[in-house]
Amino acid sequence: MDEKQKEPKKRLSLFERIKESILGASEPEKEEMVKIPADAPVMGEVPDVFTPGALDIPTNSLLYSLWHEWNLALDGEPRDSEERAHSHDGEYGPLEIIMEGTEDLPLSKEEIESERHRATASLFARAKKNHMITRANEEGEIPSVDAEAVVHVARKRMAAWAFVFPPTGEGGPLTKQELELALAECTVCAGLDEEALGKIVEEQPYFKLILIAKGKPMIPGKDGYVVENYPRTIEKTFSMDEMGNVDYRAQNYVQIIHTGDVLCEAIAPTPGEDGIDVLGTVIPAKEGKEAKLLLGQNTVLSEDKTKVIASMEGHLRFQEGKFHVKPTFHVPGDVDFNVGNIDFLGDVHVKGDVREGFVIKATGTVTVEGLVEGAIIEADGDVIISNGILGDDKAVIKAGGLVQAEYIENCIVYAGESVRGSSIVGSHINCDGTIIVRSGRGTIVGGHLVAARKIDAKAIGSRAERLTSLSIGQLPYIRKRKEELESSLEEVRGEVEEVERTIEYLDRTAGSDPEKIQRAADFRLRKSVLSMQIAHMQKKLEEIEEKDGEDEAITGCKVVASTIYPGVQIEIQDLSYTVQEENRDVKIHVQLGEIVLR
Repeated sequence: MDEKQKEPKKRLSLFERIKESILGASEPEKEEMVKIPADAPVMGEVPDVFTPGALDIPTNSLLYSLWHEWNLALDGEPRDSEERAHSHDGEYGPLEIIMEGTEDLPLSKEEIESERHRATASLFARAKKNHMITRANEEGEIPSVDAEAVVHVARKRMAAWAFVFPPTGEGGPLTKQELELALAECTVCAGLDEEALGKIVEEQPYFKLILIAKGKPMIPGKDGYVVENYPRTIEKTFSMDEMGNVDYRAQNYVQIIHTGDVLCEAIAPTPGEDGIDVLGTVIPAKEGKEAKLLLGQNTVLSEDKTKVIASMEGHLRFQEGKFHVKPTFHVPGDVDFNVGNIDFLGDVHVKGDVREGFVIKATGTVTVEGLVEGAIIEADGDVIISNGILGDDKAVIKAGGLVQAEYIENCIVYAGESVRGSSIVGSHINCDGTIIVRSGRGTIVGGHLVAARKIDAKAIGSRAERLTSLSIGQLPYIRKRKEELESSLEEVRGEVEEVERTIEYLDRTAGSDPEKIQRAADFRLRKSVLSMQIAHMQKKLEEIEEKDGEDEAITGCKVVASTIYPGVQIEIQDLSYTVQEENRDVKIHVQLGEIVLR
């Protein structure tokens, strides 16, 4: 020791010191006692267990090996053959703190490193205890002590390792019963590696940390989540016309929703799996969280509380984290190439104008705050136009209810109830109710107007005797709807025949071909949908046919005008009359089989 009082060339961490230590414990040929004086210098920071204190330490003891090898490591000096003989590293090899199979352990890298340090501290304490037991007595005799197993359990109790100290003197090797006793003392009973335990008893691997038990971590349940059946926003798309040109008017601008459509649905969380630690304690699994469904306007929850369903028809909007079904589709500006055509289940409100060539279809009411150019507007409800219609002989307006505009010029109008405005010029008006032109100028000039009950205006015709034709006592809107329904019904029936032929072909040739079998099923579904459409149209047609026969029973129909000019032609059912001179405050109706003015 006196020859090795140099400054250390390398300072090692506690972990590195143990790893570098050689814990020789074989029996030497001749026992050697080493007296370590109290003032013997020791390099570096040394725990109390290694502080020399005039102890008689046998050279084959664990403490001597630790102390001796530590100082050699601090000195950085190579060991000669004599020192190697004293260190006895040939039989047992170095202390292996490296924990094998850590990649499969339910511990993080930081936790594994922490367990290395804990195991190191525990082994130092045990080494000190073993030295006190195994040091030589006054006669120089070394007591016989059997091999001892030490079990190290991780803080989280998800892993356990075994470390075996060799026997001293005439002590025996580790037995299976002693290993089981060590496990029992630490209550390690679950996740045991029986193969590793068997090798410990069979191979007696002294001074090595061996993984003997591994816990099963709890697997938390997966949280529930919401599946949205419609995109939150849609990207505008354009269609192609028959010539392959892009039709910029036909944009997919809105998401149409029907009553009962499932907007989104919650997927249930999974329950998770319980875990167990090496001490046998069950680790209850954490249940996944329920997905939260939020209700927007005009939506409801399904009976099982797992779906958000549309409670009315409209267009879909995603706002503030929720789906809303809006009964009114708002266009903040003009209906033009920025918006495209609109086909909407509900009301449509246009803040600006409707430009030429564009189409609006709605199952509700269409309101336009600006004007309508040569466009097409179809509504099951009313069509309200704040300014007017400049149709340029291209505009077509159809409404199941009222059509109202400040002025109506050079267009075609069909109304199921009535038409109202300040002026009608050069237009074809077809109305199953009344045509009232009393506000503002209140003039009807040119065109052809047909009404079931009454045509009422301030002035009809002009001093220039422009041809103006009026017909009352008919149901033009009903007849138009009947024609359209009959045409649509014929088209759908033709499609059903094609579908039936396709189904017959697929059934005949499908055999076991899954693709053809699936196609046949798809076509059968299409046939079912078409059959429902046919039934719906037939019912509508029956209703219209009942109303179509009512025009002969229409009585009391009349034309009312503050002023009516020559050249105005009037038809009342099967009677006709042409105004020959200007008349004021007239009512034109049928009396005793003739048209009279009074």
